[in-house]
Amino acid sequence: MKRRLRRILALAALLLLAVFFLTPAPLPTLLRYWIFPDAPRFRDGEEIVLPGLREPVDVHEYADGRYRISARNEEDLYRVHGYLQARDRLFQMDLFRHIARGRLAEMVGDRAFGPGRTTDVDVLHRFLGFEETARALYAAMPPGLRHGFEAYAQGVNAWIAEGRPTVEHRLLGLEARPWDVVDTLAVTQYLSFGLSHNYTRELRRLLVACDAGLEAAERIWPSEIEFGVYFLPPEDFPAGRHPLPPAIAPELARALPELCPRAVGEETARESEGSAWFRLALSPEPGLFRFGLSSSNNWVLSGERSKSGKPLLANDPHLPHMNPPVLWGVHHVLPDREVVGFTIPGLHLVLFGHNFRLAWAATTNNLDLQDLYVEREAEGGYVYEGEVEPFEWKTEEFRVRDGDAFSRRVRFTRHGIVLDDVEEFLRGRIPTVSLRRVLPETAGDALAIDLLARARTVEEALEALEPFEATCSSWLVADRDGNFAFSSPCRIPVRPHWQGTFPVPGWLARYEWQGFVPKDALPTSRNPRRGWLATANNRAFPRDRFFTAYINDPSPPNRYVRIGSTLEKTMLGTVDEMRRLQTDTVAAEWTHVRSRVLATLCRADLSARPFHARARDLLCQWDGDLSPDSSAATLYVLLTHALLDRTFADELTGGPRGSLWNYLQSIPHVETNVEWLWRRSADDPVWDDVRTAKVETRDETVAAAFADAVQEGRRRWGDDLSRWEWGKARPFELRHPLAGAHPVLRRLFDPKPLPGRGAPETVFKNQFLRADRESLHVAVGPVARIVVDLAAPERAGYSLAGGQSGWPRSPHYADLLQDWMENRLRPLTPRDDGGLDVRFLPPSSLPAGEARGGRERDASP
Repeated sequence: MKRRLRRILALAALLLLAVFFLTPAPLPTLLRYWIFPDAPRFRDGEEIVLPGLREPVDVHEYADGRYRISARNEEDLYRVHGYLQARDRLFQMDLFRHIARGRLAEMVGDRAFGPGRTTDVDVLHRFLGFEETARALYAAMPPGLRHGFEAYAQGVNAWIAEGRPTVEHRLLGLEARPWDVVDTLAVTQYLSFGLSHNYTRELRRLLVACDAGLEAAERIWPSEIEFGVYFLPPEDFPAGRHPLPPAIAPELARALPELCPRAVGEETARESEGSAWFRLALSPEPGLFRFGLSSSNNWVLSGERSKSGKPLLANDPHLPHMNPPVLWGVHHVLPDREVVGFTIPGLHLVLFGHNFRLAWAATTNNLDLQDLYVEREAEGGYVYEGEVEPFEWKTEEFRVRDGDAFSRRVRFTRHGIVLDDVEEFLRGRIPTVSLRRVLPETAGDALAIDLLARARTVEEALEALEPFEATCSSWLVADRDGNFAFSSPCRIPVRPHWQGTFPVPGWLARYEWQGFVPKDALPTSRNPRRGWLATANNRAFPRDRFFTAYINDPSPPNRYVRIGSTLEKTMLGTVDEMRRLQTDTVAAEWTHVRSRVLATLCRADLSARPFHARARDLLCQWDGDLSPDSSAATLYVLLTHALLDRTFADELTGGPRGSLWNYLQSIPHVETNVEWLWRRSADDPVWDDVRTAKVETRDETVAAAFADAVQEGRRRWGDDLSRWEWGKARPFELRHPLAGAHPVLRRLFDPKPLPGRGAPETVFKNQFLRADRESLHVAVGPVARIVVDLAAPERAGYSLAGGQSGWPRSPHYADLLQDWMENRLRPLTPRDDGGLDVRFLPPSSLPAGEARGGRERDASP
C-alpha cells in the first residue's frame, strides 16, 4: 500500500514537473518565472562581444539600474544603447511599435483597449500612416543622423539574437522580430501625434452640436475659452492686435442642421471578454497618446534669484503612467561631450536632461496642427468649390491573433482621412468629417533633438531647436553662463478666416491653410526681467496678439498659477525648493471656488440633514490640499463630477449615463471645461437643468450636485468620513499593459498601490479620466522629474515613477516608485555609487575562430 502511494506521488510529481517545465501555457510560464526569475543580470567585470562595434565601449551600471555608456564614437555609443535598452525594455518597445504600426491585434488579439478595441486602434493608426511617414523620414535623413539610428537598431537586434525572450513574450507565445529604423520613427510619430494636436476637442464639439444643437454645444464645450493667464512675460507678447475671426464658420453654422444625422441611438454594449484567468487584459495607458495629452511642467529660475548664482531648471513631463514607465534613463559619454537624462524606449537620443553646460526641459504646448473639415457628400464623391471630387479609397488588410483576418476600406478627401470611416462610435453621429494635419517633411524633429544635446549655450540651443516640424513643445533652456530662454519652433498653419477650435466647411477653398507661420515670427523669450520662466500647457499670450491661431485648447492655468506665484516670491532659491514645488498638491482654483461658487452652500442651514452638514463643513473648511489624508479632497472631486453631470450631460442623448457623455469624458482635456465652469457667473445659462420646467441658478445646481456627491460617497465608503480619505479612495496603482485588472497577473507584474495624492490640475499632476469615475485610476502624471542647478550640474537630481528595468522581480523593477511618490531626488550622475562595470568589445577582439555574443542583423526596414 505504501509502495503504491509512493508510486502515485512520484508519478504526480513527474507530471507536475512536466507541466511546470515543459508546457508553454500561461500558468506554468508564470509559475516558472515566479519561482525561478531569469531577469538578465550583469556581473561586475563582464565582457560582452557586440557585433558591429569598432572600438571597446565601457558601461557602468549605476546602483539604480541606469547606465553610463562611455564610447569613442557615436555609432558605438548608440549600438550599445540599443542593446541595453532592449535588454531592459524589449516588450515595451515591441508593444509600442505594434501600436504605432497598426498591428496590435496581431500581437494580442481583438480585445478591449481603452474606450474601444485593439482592432479599432489598428485601423486608425494604419490609415493615419505612422509607418508610411516613418519610411519617408528615414529616406530623408542626412547620413550622419541615419547612421546613429541604424546603429541603435543593430544594438537592439544584437540583444534579440541572444534569444532571451521577455516573460511577456513567453506568455503570449511570441518572438520579437528584428528591430529597424522605421520602428523607431513610427513610435516617435505616434507619440508626437498625441502630444501636438487638438482634433479630439474639435470632434467633441461637433458631436455635441449634432446631438444637442450649436447653442447647447457652446454651453457644454465652448469653442472660445479664455482664462486670461499667460506664461510669457508681457514684454515678450507679439506686437500689435489682430481681430479674431469667427470661432464657428458661418457657412457651417447654417449647413450643420441638414448635414448632421437625423437621429442618434444609444450604443449597445460590446461582447464580454470572458472571465478565464489566462485572458490577458490590456491596460489602456499605452493607447492614451491618441486622445491628446496636454501635460507637463517646466520652469527655470534665474541666477539672480537662486542661491547658487546660476539658473535652476526643473522639468516633470506628464505622460501615461505604466509599468515599466514610459521613460528610460541614460548617461552618454563621448570624447567631445556628455549627456544625461531620459528618453523613450525605442529611441537613442536624450529628450530632456543636461550636458554639464546646458540643461533643457520640455512641455506640451497645444500648438494647433490639425483641423477637421465637414465634407458635403454628393453622388460620386464630395463637393469642393461647386464641383464633385471623387473620394480616394485605400484598403488595408488586418490580421488578428486567434481570430479572423479582415480588411477595411477607408475614404480620403483632399484634406485627409475620413474619420467616421475608421471610428465606429462616430458613425451616425456626425457628418462626413476628414482630418487634416501637419506632417513632417524632413527628419527635422530628430535632427533638432540630436543638435540640442551638442549645444553648449542658450543661443546654440535655440538654433538647434529650429528644425522642429511636427513635435511641438515648449522648450526651456539654461546654460552655465547664466542665460535662460523659451522657444517653441514648429510648422504652424496660417488660418486667415477661422480660429481652429471648431470644424470648418470642407467644400470651400476659403478654409484652406495659407502656408505656415515663419519660424522667425514665432514668440521667444530670453532672460526676462522678472527672473523666471515657466510653462504648464496653458496659453502663451492673448489670442488677439497673433495674426493666426497659435495655441488652441490649452490646459487650465492652475498649475502655472501655483508655479508662477512660487517663483515670483523666490529669492535665493535652492534645488530643495524646486523639488518641493514639483510635489505641490494644492488646487489653485480652490480659494475662488469656496468663496464664490460654494458661498451659499457653505452658509446654508443643513441642520435637518446632519451627515450632509458634517460633510459640508468638512469641505468648506478645507485648505484645498489634495493630500492622501484629506477626506474633503475626495468630496471635492465627487462634487465636480456631479456638477459636470448636472450642467453638461442634461442636454445630451442618454444624459449622464449615456455613451455620448462617457465618450466626451474619455480624454484628459475635460479639465479645461471644469475650470471654465468654475468661472461662470451665478445666472449663466449653463447652470440650468433643461430637463426641468424651472430655470435653475448656480446656487440651486451646486446644492443639488452636493447632495449627489454625498450620496455617491456614502454608497462607496459608508458614513465614516475618515474612510473617504483621498489616498484610500484613489490609491496610486502602476499597471503593466498586460496585467489589466487581473489579480493573478497583477501580483507578478504590478507593485503594491501607494496612497494617492494630487489631482488632474495640481502641480503634482495625477490625472484620472472623468469617464473612469468608479476607479479614479491615475492614468497620466509626472513619469519622471529632474532638477538641475547650472552651478553644479553634476549634482542634478531625478525621480522616476517605477524603475529602469522592465523585468518583473528584477532589482530595478519599480524600485524607484516610493522615492518618486515623495520626490526624493536621486543623483543623475552619482559617484562611487556601488554599481558595476561591463565592457563591450568588437568582434575583432576575439581570437580567430572564436565567437561570442549575438549576431548582427540588418537595421534597414
